[in-house]
Amino acid sequence: MSVVKDRKNRKAWRIVRSLLLTTASLIMMAWIFSNSLQVGNQSAEQSSRVTIWVQKVFRVFAPNGFVANATGKDFAKLHDVIRSLAHFAEFGLLGALFGWTCLSYTGKVGYFLFTALLIVLVPIADELLQMYTPGRGAELKDVLIDTAGGLSGMLFAWLTVWIGKSIARKKKRKKEKE
Repeated sequence: MSVVKDRKNRKAWRIVRSLLLTTASLIMMAWIFSNSLQVGNQSAEQSSRVTIWVQKVFRVFAPNGFVANATGKDFAKLHDVIRSLAHFAEFGLLGALFGWTCLSYTGKVGYFLFTALLIVLVPIADELLQMYTPGRGAELKDVLIDTAGGLSGMLFAWLTVWIGKSIARKKKRKKEKE
């Protein structure tokens, strides 16, 4: 009886986990697309605020450094780097969520091609969306950065699952020996 109950609990948890991960993935995609719908001035203002915040943090830890004191053309370069890092990070999170979501449904890494395809298509759709947003444009560089971030996130997700499964297998073998 307890084995059947344990199986039902595991199955119920798997369904809940899959639904939560799917929801988180969809929310992340919606957030990315909503950022792409910001007109050019809004987007530039938002990323400038982030750049200024980063400068404030660097003024605390490295007050004499380039980042803390960048102005003019140097600020513009810093702004571009921070935007690129933000693209990489947000798509990295999306890639991790996609990876965990895929694994929660299938339990098999073999479905990575489907996940990788999604990770390539979302940045393309994102840049196409920006083509039709006033003051914005599509850039191949952004597609490549977004895709690299997404694939890195996917690999991170699969690595965490592999490590978790390896630990669980070791614990199970150890318990069986006792």
